[in-house]
Amino acid sequence: MAIAILNKQNKLNYDDLISKYTPELDFYKKVTIRQLINHTSGMPAYEDFLDSVWDKSKIATNKDLVTLFKKYKPILHFEPGSQYEYSNTGYALLAIIIEKVSKNTYPDFLKTYIFNPLKMQHSLVYTRRYKPFKINNYAFGYIYDSAREKQLPDSLLSFNEVYYMDGIYGDGTVNSTVTDLLLWDRALYKDVLFDKEEMKVIFEPALLNNQEPSLYGFGWDIENNTELGKIVSHSGSWPGYRTYIERELDRDKTIIILQILIERICQLILLEEFYIINQSTQMK
Repeated sequence: MAIAILNKQNKLNYDDLISKYTPELDFYKKVTIRQLINHTSGMPAYEDFLDSVWDKSKIATNKDLVTLFKKYKPILHFEPGSQYEYSNTGYALLAIIIEKVSKNTYPDFLKTYIFNPLKMQHSLVYTRRYKPFKINNYAFGYIYDSAREKQLPDSLLSFNEVYYMDGIYGDGTVNSTVTDLLLWDRALYKDVLFDKEEMKVIFEPALLNNQEPSLYGFGWDIENNTELGKIVSHSGSWPGYRTYIERELDRDKTIIILQILIERICQLILLEEFYIINQSTQMK
């Protein structure tokens, strides 16, 4: 959505090459902003890359990712635009592009153009280890150790990605609440950030080079369900947490799930918040 706002402001174009904004990566000659958004760029996942080359005693940032990609030049998994493959690298790079184009930090851009206008007062970009500060009522996600004792993932070496990847945003680190996400959901039906015509691109599947549609748009999985109509959704996960939002566009119904987990090999122990919201009910 931040990229869409900058496009509306005529500060970038979806089909710009990423090398226009990240010249350090000019060896990725054909990759566009649009392909980063809809996961058709072929960019390899940075998580696997960092695991092999990064000093895990330090916290990596988006700028570190660009530096490492420039140094090692990991090859694309496929010709840009030829297929869909989910890659968080794309969204980390999009955050860099947002900052360069807007001349603002990614957290401040979201606050200025999305959170504040929509009155999402409990939403922010938060990197708890990299730039810690106190948040009232912050929900910590826990896991079980080998002795079945509850631990923060920070304390276990097998989950050390929560530390050394904590400075990377764009693909994650947005913290919110169910009620704030409902405000977000409501705004997407109204002419708040975009009008209906401008919103169409957000919820349309990407076209591959062969003109076949993928099942992903601008940050949303897309499904045309024979019973429920058009559904857009997305899930997320991190040690101690699971998230999910589903919007049934033709029925005006939304499911928002924020889970705190105590997990061992993805075992769900505690469901912290689960809301199925019928939008015909007045929320107060």
